[in-house]
Amino acid sequence: MAQQMETRKARQATPERWQRALQRALFAGVEAKQGASSGEWMVSSASRPGIAYKTDGVSCDCEAAMLSGNPVCLHHAAYWYAQGVLERDPEPQPPASAAPVVCFRCRGTEAECPFYKGAGSAIVHNGIVENHHCLREELRARGHDFRSETDSEAITTCSRRSCPRARVT
Repeated sequence: MAQQMETRKARQATPERWQRALQRALFAGVEAKQGASSGEWMVSSASRPGIAYKTDGVSCDCEAAMLSGNPVCLHHAAYWYAQGVLERDPEPQPPASAAPVVCFRCRGTEAECPFYKGAGSAIVHNGIVENHHCLREELRARGHDFRSETDSEAITTCSRRSCPRARVT
C-alpha cells in the first residue's frame, strides 16, 4: 500500500509573524553581522553556540528555511532588524472603545438613562451592604438626595463624598 504524503500549507509572511520572529531572535541574543571582506551576512544560531547561518533576507541556510520553506525565520528577522527594516517595538494599535454603561433597571445607555443621568459614577457589585440604611441617613443629613433605594447608590455617594463610615474592601 502506497503511503500518502502530507502536503503542508505554505506559511505566509505576515507582519505579526515577523514581529514574533524578531522578538524570539532578540530574546535569544541572535546577531546579524556583515563580513568585511565578502559582504555576506551571517546570523548567529539561537540554539547552537558557535554556529552561524548565511542569509540575504530572502534565503537562509537554517533548517527552518531550508526544510520547511518558512519565509519568516528568526535569522531573516535579525537580518532585517540589522538593516533597519524591522522595528523592535512597532506603534501599538489604539485601544478599542469601551462598551457603554447599561442600567439593568431600565436597559438604557448611560447618556439616555434617567437613573444614571448626571450621576458621574457607576458600580457593579454582587453583594449586600448591610449598613446602607445608616449610610443613607448620614448622607441625607449632609444634604444628598437619593434617586433610588439601592445599596449601590449609597456606595457610590460615599465614595464621592468621602463618607467617614464608608468602608470599601
